[in-house]
Amino acid sequence: MSMVTRTNIRLMIRKLIYVAQAQYPERLRKVFLVNAPYGFQTAWSMIKMLLDVRTAAKVIFATPAMITEAIDVEVLSETYGGNHPEYPIPSRSLQEEINN
Repeated sequence: MSMVTRTNIRLMIRKLIYVAQAQYPERLRKVFLVNAPYGFQTAWSMIKMLLDVRTAAKVIFATPAMITEAIDVEVLSETYGGNHPEYPIPSRSLQEEINN
């Protein structure tokens, strides 16, 4: 039996999503998913049915051109059509950042 068809697991996922939406309703403004693989879009079509309509609407499958309409090109990485050099990947752990 697959995970998606198990009633108890689906119920648990719904409860987790409800808690996240109820406790943190406006923490998320928008999410841009750039060049998301086809499989992710398929999974998203099932996941978004579990979300509040307003929350699901904040997730946008976008092209780099669409992102530049919403994000200032001066802070957007060159990879996504902006003017900012690539941001470095942090080399220290969160704990190291806190301690220093």
